[in-house]
Amino acid sequence: MPREKRKTRLDKGESGDFIGFAAFAAPGTTAPTSSAASTGPSVTLSPIYTGSDGSLGILFPRIGQKRDATTKAKALGELRDYFADSTKPRKAQVDALSHFCYLYHSKLHYDHTARVRASCLECFLQASRRLPKAWKTICEEQQPEIIGMITCSRADPASDVRIAANELVDSLLSADLNVVEGTWDYVKRILSYGKSKAMHEELFQKKDATSALSEKQKEELEERFERIVGTAIGGMQLFFQQNFDNETFNASDDIKVLWKALSSPKPSLRRKTFALMATAYQKAPALLDNDKTSKLILQSLSAEKEPSNIPPLLETLISFVASFPQEERSSTMALYTKPLSKLFKKGCYGATQWAPTVLPIVAILPMEEQSDILTCVWEGRNKVSGLSEELEIVGAVAETATFLLTKSPHEFSEVIAKCWLHSVQAYLTTHGTGPAQRSARKLSETIAKDWNQLNHASSQKQASAIFQLKEWFWDEELPKLILRDNVENQQLLTLLKLLEVKDQDTPNLWAPTMKQKFHKLLVPCQGSSGLLPSADVYELWIAMLNGLSVNQLFEKTELDKFVMNDLLRWMIIHTSSVSDQASQESARYDFSVYRLCRSMTNSGVWDAILRELVASKCDLEYLEAGLTAMLELGGDVESVRSPILNEFCIRVANEAIESEIHHIEEASELQHDHFDLVARFLQTCVGLGNFESVLPDDCVAAWVDSACPEDSFVVVYDNPVLETLVLLAKKEGRLGDEGIRKVFVQSWRQGGELWQDSVVPWVSQTSDLGEVVDVGSKELKAMLNHAFSESQTEDGSSRIWSERANRLLQLCQHCSLPSSQPNSTLSLVGMADSELWKSNEGKGSNSYVSQCLLKLLSQIDSVADRKTLFWNFDSDHLELFMNLLMGLSGAGTDILGADLARRREDACATVLTNVGVSSIEISKQDNLCNTSISSLSSILKEGSVERICRGISVLSQLVGFRFHGLRPEGLIPDQRCNLDQLKRGDIVWYITNAEDPLSRQECTVVKVHSDLPSEVYFTIKITKDGSVQERQTVGDRLRSGPWKGNYGDSHLTSAKDISSEEKSQRETLAQHLLRELIVSHWEQWTPHAFELVSVVISQCGFLGSRGVGTDHYMLLQKMMNLEAKLVESFKEPSSNEDTICASLQELSFSLGYGCNVPSASSQALLGFSPFNSVKAIVDFYNNMETDPHVQFDFAVSLWLTVSAASLEDKVLRMQAFSLLFQLSCRIFEHSKESKVFDSDQFVALRCIQAAQQESHNFKSGESILEDAEAEALGWFIKAFACQWEAENMTDPDVPPAWSLVPHFNSVFESSLVHRLHLMARAARPCMNQLIECLYADSKRIYSMKLLFSYAKEGEPLQSEPGELNELTAGRMDQWCVQLIDEEIEELEDDVDAVAQWIPRKLMNDVESWFEEDGDFILDPDSACSRFLSWIAFCRIAKTAGGKDSMNRSSFASYATKCKAVDTILNLAMVYGNVGTERKMKLEKYTDIDDILDSKVMELSKLAALTIFNTIEVFPMIAKNWWEMVCPNYATQAVREFVESTVSPEILRRELERMKQTLSFGEMNVKGSLMSREVAATYVQDEFTLSVVIKMPDSFPFRRAEVDCSKTYGVPESRWKRWALQITQMLNNQGGTLSDALLLWKENVDKEFEGVEPCPVCYSVLHVKTHKLPGVECNTCQNRFHIDCLSQWFRSSGKNDCVLCQQPWSGTRVV
Repeated sequence: MPREKRKTRLDKGESGDFIGFAAFAAPGTTAPTSSAASTGPSVTLSPIYTGSDGSLGILFPRIGQKRDATTKAKALGELRDYFADSTKPRKAQVDALSHFCYLYHSKLHYDHTARVRASCLECFLQASRRLPKAWKTICEEQQPEIIGMITCSRADPASDVRIAANELVDSLLSADLNVVEGTWDYVKRILSYGKSKAMHEELFQKKDATSALSEKQKEELEERFERIVGTAIGGMQLFFQQNFDNETFNASDDIKVLWKALSSPKPSLRRKTFALMATAYQKAPALLDNDKTSKLILQSLSAEKEPSNIPPLLETLISFVASFPQEERSSTMALYTKPLSKLFKKGCYGATQWAPTVLPIVAILPMEEQSDILTCVWEGRNKVSGLSEELEIVGAVAETATFLLTKSPHEFSEVIAKCWLHSVQAYLTTHGTGPAQRSARKLSETIAKDWNQLNHASSQKQASAIFQLKEWFWDEELPKLILRDNVENQQLLTLLKLLEVKDQDTPNLWAPTMKQKFHKLLVPCQGSSGLLPSADVYELWIAMLNGLSVNQLFEKTELDKFVMNDLLRWMIIHTSSVSDQASQESARYDFSVYRLCRSMTNSGVWDAILRELVASKCDLEYLEAGLTAMLELGGDVESVRSPILNEFCIRVANEAIESEIHHIEEASELQHDHFDLVARFLQTCVGLGNFESVLPDDCVAAWVDSACPEDSFVVVYDNPVLETLVLLAKKEGRLGDEGIRKVFVQSWRQGGELWQDSVVPWVSQTSDLGEVVDVGSKELKAMLNHAFSESQTEDGSSRIWSERANRLLQLCQHCSLPSSQPNSTLSLVGMADSELWKSNEGKGSNSYVSQCLLKLLSQIDSVADRKTLFWNFDSDHLELFMNLLMGLSGAGTDILGADLARRREDACATVLTNVGVSSIEISKQDNLCNTSISSLSSILKEGSVERICRGISVLSQLVGFRFHGLRPEGLIPDQRCNLDQLKRGDIVWYITNAEDPLSRQECTVVKVHSDLPSEVYFTIKITKDGSVQERQTVGDRLRSGPWKGNYGDSHLTSAKDISSEEKSQRETLAQHLLRELIVSHWEQWTPHAFELVSVVISQCGFLGSRGVGTDHYMLLQKMMNLEAKLVESFKEPSSNEDTICASLQELSFSLGYGCNVPSASSQALLGFSPFNSVKAIVDFYNNMETDPHVQFDFAVSLWLTVSAASLEDKVLRMQAFSLLFQLSCRIFEHSKESKVFDSDQFVALRCIQAAQQESHNFKSGESILEDAEAEALGWFIKAFACQWEAENMTDPDVPPAWSLVPHFNSVFESSLVHRLHLMARAARPCMNQLIECLYADSKRIYSMKLLFSYAKEGEPLQSEPGELNELTAGRMDQWCVQLIDEEIEELEDDVDAVAQWIPRKLMNDVESWFEEDGDFILDPDSACSRFLSWIAFCRIAKTAGGKDSMNRSSFASYATKCKAVDTILNLAMVYGNVGTERKMKLEKYTDIDDILDSKVMELSKLAALTIFNTIEVFPMIAKNWWEMVCPNYATQAVREFVESTVSPEILRRELERMKQTLSFGEMNVKGSLMSREVAATYVQDEFTLSVVIKMPDSFPFRRAEVDCSKTYGVPESRWKRWALQITQMLNNQGGTLSDALLLWKENVDKEFEGVEPCPVCYSVLHVKTHKLPGVECNTCQNRFHIDCLSQWFRSSGKNDCVLCQQPWSGTRVV
């Protein structure tokens, strides 16, 4: 239909004539004339905007025509700003105001959106300030109703409108505008509209428009009518309250229009009218007609049904009656007795509002009417809607009755008194909760106030009604009421608490009643009843005792009996540690009751009570609560003191001191709670809380003696007594000077938060600081001296010493007085003693003194503070410092023992690093080196070999801090990777620091990225800080292997990178070493002293000229002479073995082997060639007739380890490295009986490492060294698995020695990366021992890697089945019970197949799991071992299944018999949960290689991996476990784990495997991870055969779906049979996708060759054996698999043919 043309304000009427502006005037008004009055500016209300401002021409249509409230509000905001803008022309603003006033008067005031109405008022406010004259003209002359609209807006339902209106009205009043006329005119007009329809038609010029409105629009219309009229009535009420003036108000106006809304059906309008009438009678009673008002009120009392209107109606009635003279009010109110009675009897809903009117109404009534109305109000309480209203009525009745009872008596006084008693009864038997709680609390306050008034009037006001009734009231009726059984104790308690304030001049007439109540509650809990008072009874008793005196409740004899018989019994029950009814709350009640009764008890009662409580083993928590309750009541502290309490506190303190908590920060939660409990109890008793002390000073002195022993060797751990004493020490006069000193010293000994947070800040500011420091220093020295005198070993006490020393140093640093600050050096802690360190030499880093110093340094965070500890290396203390370093050095003649010193990880190196020697001034470094040289020179003269080793090690370390070691030029091989050949899974080495190519870390290639046009980059996986991380890198940062130098320190420098100044400094130091140590002592040297040569060559260097006469030439000649002597000795080796050994060691130590100094390439740096000596050695071993002794092999190993890599002759080089492998074998063999890792084996390990650096330069199978390496690795793995200790024999907390040697991990990991097959071969003889190693924490990771290397090799342990081990054979006998021969034979084949692959020990373990006690799962370490064993079992089973699919079913059969799957998965449920107790969740899948690389065996990750591997390898068994055995709480978590992790990963691996397999031949296989479908097509005899396998999300827990229907040209029965074969393989037999598809292909081939399938399994090839049907029935000539036929006979129980059902008679045809 055509769009209706929109009308505008200028549209013409039907006649086409202009209708004129008058049509837009508001109803009841006329359009103003064009001329203005002479009293104001020329301004008139304009229906259109006549101004010239273009912006307003756009703005006003948005205000007057738009219906969108947001648009209007924004436009009004802009208009407000326009009025407020002083730069705008006033004329333009006046034009805008005239049009805006018209819009407001005609429509905006009635807008339904509060924001619009408020914005309009804001506009008026700005306009009135900017244009006051124009505003006044409009409001007083043009349209006064605008003022009425604004005035009435103060009653608008919207708060924003009210706020704006109030501000605007204040502005109007301040401008002396007349608001009366406009308000009255506006209100009369609005109230004249009786209905919404009339208002709608009049205001909005829409005749008969309501008939076309929808229901929703009609509702909106009614809401608008109610709001507008209600606002007008409310505005008029405010007018009466605030602005009414009799002189300005025209009394001739008929105000009856104001009450018109009383006949409205809208309750809100009636309610507002009642309020307006009440206000009118208060402010202007003369304006109202009393007769008409009386009728209106009578009519409303009878007709009003709206609950919310009753309160204003009654207020109106009161205001109306109050307008009469005093003498007429009673008679006037009597006129309303009847309607009021009816109203109150009905309950007149809304009592919470009208209840306060009951008192004034009843008070005005005649005396004879009062009781009737009050009774009606009481009766009406039963008909109200809720408990809140009922309680309000009860309160009103009580308040009114109290008022009447305090007045003159009359014949109805007793009735009124009963009303009050009924109110009290209602209160005491009703417990207000929820919404009624506020009313109940108000009622209790009302009744308490009334109670006090009546008690006072009963005694003091003789003219009152209650005075006449007091005996009946207080002695008869009130006891009946209070002693009722249904009285709520809590209600009475609340009432009594409000009555606690007593008037001393007024007797408590209710005291006898409370005494009866007290004893009534007491009787059930007395004697042998066993009952205990409840909490509300206790509180009620306490309230009674507080409100009344004890003698008002008890006789003297009754009180003693109550306390000693009843109260004491309750105290014991409520405080005893052996009672199950003890509690803080009950104890507080008991002690509070006693405290209130104590004033009338005998003096010895308190001691007797305490004695009984102590004897009953009172709990400190409850006793402290009781004592606190007594003290809180404000009694005399002396009444609480007792010698029994003193003795008990001393005993408690002594027991706390004897506890074994080292530091409260380290305590368990239970210990922490007990600590706090004791501290709280002691502090309460000693007055550290809110009360005075209840203990005497001698008790506190006993605490000090116990907590602060004089003997410093008595270790007292953290205890609450000391904490209490520290707090007490801060109080003046309690401990005395000596006591304070003891407490300070003891707190220093113990340390912890108490010392750090409480004592240090305080004592550092006191005069006691010096004394505390002096005592602490002496104690530390005494501890060190005692340790040496007793030959004390490290037993953990070094931690105590170091913590005390650190605290003492920190105390000195915290001192705020520089003049008193002690010297924070080693002198302070007793270590500045040269004899102490000399005595420590040779004891290494594990000695007591060494550990004390190391632990002290570890606790000092600042390097500067550590330097201060060593006097900042000033020259006066260098000799002492050298003695200290010598005492700490771990160097010596034992190569393994000195390895930490060689690697600079001994205590000496640790100290030098921690004190920042590398960062001190060069001059101080030089002083240290020179002092060390001088010291070593003296030691060389002494000739002590061990001290020489330590001296050389210390010197080497100092030189190492002074200069970087030297690296030969061109020594670093490139070792770059061939980036084109790198692939996922390759092991390479990542350069972690681009500036140092030697800093390399092993990593694995995760992904090769080729998306860049000119560069390939890689994602690698590395282990950092114990966690596996992935990062991306370029190919330049990858190397094929680690740095293969002969030295341990990778932070070396090249000569070309050294400055000339440093070269000069190096040369000076080298000359000093040569002159002072080497040249002068050469002839007297022992072999180990030759390491000084390596220090000179590799750490200082010969960087100057070389040639005859130089130091370099001199030293080179000495080395050549040594070699010549060695070669000469080999001519007669049998007679020169000792000489050869010594020469070999001298050469080795001189040229960089490294025993006490770092290994180095000193040969290359010196330019020395070892050809002659190595040639002599090789010739000797090639031609030897008898084996030399092991020390000879040992010495040769040292030299070849150093020299072989520098040989240039290729043949000799290979011979040397081969000999290194052989020597390692000889050394391992010689020490095969050793059960610990010793120096010989360490040397053998270094031999292997050195030889592997050459061997691994060749690919596997290409090195002529491989055979020798294989033999060496065999001995190496044998020693690891069978010989080396799993734990440190001397200190279980320290890992075994072999695991701390980097060479072990280097050889192990390098062999796995480059010679995996050799490691697998080496592991095979030790498989059972490797399984045992899984149960040793230090060996399990390496054992797992070896087991995986065996699995990856893919060769079984036995090529043919052998004899089963004894345990497995015994279990086989049990498994074969009730099996027939064929089944026994099949089971034996399966177990034999498993035994070919699985080590005996692992089989025995797996078989025993189900038999073992279930408590095994409680041991996390054993659970970890079991998880690893099973993971290894699954890995081997998976390998075996890949080699031969028949193995898969054999392993499944074996695992089923062992019940291993159920056992291991149940164990995984225990340790696998990483969720909450309510919802189980399994850890994310982590590959075992990542777990092993991280070296952290998290049980949750191992459990998740166990579940994954089990489902992958044994899917059907795992499915059966999930359906039948899995705990209910875990089924969902396991299913989610399968769906999110297991199933997708299995499918991904299957797809990867199928891409690489060659077994499919011409069969085409495709798969998708997204759709989880695998499709295979195969062409056979021109038929295209197709199969689609759909893998469900939770496979294998849900069956795979197989579809062969797209195989066209093949009978349905045949392709359905194929689908069944695949389904059985996947869903019932645990086969893989590859197995299923290969079986399908082979079956298809055989069927097309004419072979019929077996009628039992519907397959041509047997699923397990892959055999053809080989047995033919002689009757029906059908062929069967023999296994299928045997199964049929067993299941059917008869020997009949499957098809013809004839007795079996068959022939074997295959």
